[in-house]
Amino acid sequence: MLLVLGSAFIYGGLVNAKREQVFSKAVASVNSGLLMAVMGLLFPAVLHATHTELHFGKSELALSRFSSLCCLSIFSAEESATTT
Repeated sequence: MLLVLGSAFIYGGLVNAKREQVFSKAVASVNSGLLMAVMGLLFPAVLHATHTELHFGKSELALSRFSSLCCLSIFSAEESATTT
């Protein structure tokens, strides 16, 4: 995430050398939420595809539930921050 953001700042500085760059907090919040959602879907799928589970089926389910709870809590925190 930081590599992409840093690359965007460098590229924006090269292209728009005469103008000031603007960083939108709302867009960053949406992007971080999407990143968490993708990671929440990707981690259990990679665990299933690589067959590296300690207990077949149980660790995948636990990781899936944990990542979904993380995404839900982050989403609710972002929603409460934007409404106040």
